[in-house]
Amino acid sequence: MNIIKHIRIYDMDDTLFFTPKPDVDDKGEKIFRLGINTKDGKEKKFLTNAEYETNKGEPWSFGGWWGRRESLDLNTFDIKRNEYIYDEYIKDMNGVDKLMIMMTGRIKPLEGQVRQILDFHKMKFDRYYFNPGGISTLDYKIEVLDKYISENKHLETIKFYDDRDEHIPVFNSWAEKIMKETGIDIEVVHVRGEGRVN
Repeated sequence: MNIIKHIRIYDMDDTLFFTPKPDVDDKGEKIFRLGINTKDGKEKKFLTNAEYETNKGEPWSFGGWWGRRESLDLNTFDIKRNEYIYDEYIKDMNGVDKLMIMMTGRIKPLEGQVRQILDFHKMKFDRYYFNPGGISTLDYKIEVLDKYISENKHLETIKFYDDRDEHIPVFNSWAEKIMKETGIDIEVVHVRGEGRVN
């Protein structure tokens, strides 16, 4: 059994990638935000529901978004990677004794679509975690982290990247508690829009 000393965890939506999100314009028409087009991150590309329909031959007719395979369709959406986080990923990949984990709030049935995006951007991880359903994304992520901590007595560092503003204070409180109890050095990196952190 390999001794795990260092864990690096990457969230997907708005952390690794600028995945599209549903929104509405000032006329109430559904639009899809597709990420940034310019280096300064100011110009965004939008696809209206009408354009989606032209592209796909039918309108977006699903009630949900985050649980739909269609929301991650590379043939429809230009899903760009977050270059700042990609640089961090490359540094971690070139390091030693690091367990690389991709952990998303997306549900397990979307694993195929998530893996296609990762493959498209030539990114691989040692482990992949998806929300099993019936539990909040925040609770499931902390549950996975707690499991690694309890099962790996040689663990020295954990660093994870996440964008959810409402989750970061909870992750920070959890990290402070675990660091006091175990001595493991834990860093929570708050990824903000267009690749800014903390």
